[in-house]
Amino acid sequence: MNLTSIGNSARTRREQEAAVAALRFTCDVLWSLLDAVDHGHAAERP
Repeated sequence: MNLTSIGNSARTRREQEAAVAALRFTCDVLWSLLDAVDHGHAAERP
């Protein structure tokens, strides 16, 4: 699934808002994961 297919499948305003909310949630999860990895490696840095 990519942004184009999401944009094409979300026809109504409500569907578009739901798609944006899902994308924001996914980004938040990925940033949290990246922060956790960075924090884990911070202890190993000199």
